[in-house]
Amino acid sequence: MSARTVLIVDDHIEMARLLGDKLREEGWRPRIVDGGRAAIEALGTAVPDLVITDLRMADVDGLDVLDAARAADPDLPVIIMTAFGAIDTAIESMRRGAWHYILKPARLDEISVHAHRAWEHRTLRRENRSLRVERRAGLSALVGKSAAMRELYALVERVALAGSPVLIRGESGTGKELVARALHDSGPRRERPFLAINCTALPESLLESELFGHTRGAFTGATSARAGLFVEASGGTLFLDEIGDMAPALQTRLLRVVQQGEVRPVGSDESRAVDVRLIAATHQDLEERVKDGRFRQDLFYRLNVVA
Repeated sequence: MSARTVLIVDDHIEMARLLGDKLREEGWRPRIVDGGRAAIEALGTAVPDLVITDLRMADVDGLDVLDAARAADPDLPVIIMTAFGAIDTAIESMRRGAWHYILKPARLDEISVHAHRAWEHRTLRRENRSLRVERRAGLSALVGKSAAMRELYALVERVALAGSPVLIRGESGTGKELVARALHDSGPRRERPFLAINCTALPESLLESELFGHTRGAFTGATSARAGLFVEASGGTLFLDEIGDMAPALQTRLLRVVQQGEVRPVGSDESRAVDVRLIAATHQDLEERVKDGRFRQDLFYRLNVVA
């Protein structure tokens, strides 16, 4: 990684050099100029990671340097130093966006601490901006500009970073899997697998094996072991579509995974830990199915964290 860059501005050049030497020892690459005009010219050629400037200088003062720095990069932190401790000047510099205001004479260690904090703040802002862009990219499969869709985009962005289960409801054909993929692509598991299965697509025995895996010889035709989707989706997301139609016995097994974070393959006495975000979807009225005894109430509550 390239060294952090700092522009140091002071018409007392010896002071600037002392500060530059101190920051260079701590991994910075300083550029030193002896006045405000030279600083503004320097900002026009290359934007540093930090600006440290004196306030009172003969040609152009530090507030003008601050304005130029903010124009070059609104997130560029600027530390103002001055021997003139007027409170109105401090307020003005902070109002214009200065990161910090330091009174001279200041210890080099003190300036170094503020420089490091400013760098951390700048880095954090960059990372946050990058995450926002990545989350927005994850929504690219969803289309529409209506008020309802805007609410959906905002909800996906908010929920994507959480690790809790999500229950998506809607009629068949309304794009529930697209929402599930957007949640995955917008969240921290985006680089890991996204696996999906429709719970009505397989008979109960085959769905059990598909989800939880099986050992060799666990049943007729099981000529080799299978890990199962929960294991294959490790670190990522598993989408269970039409979960409202899942058989009661499988609901019990699924509840164990949600509660304890482990699966037991068919035919095995040993459980295996899994780290999977679970997203489920249904067109059924699950509250009604809970009342009728066709869907486990405890599983419903576990899945219905975000709906």
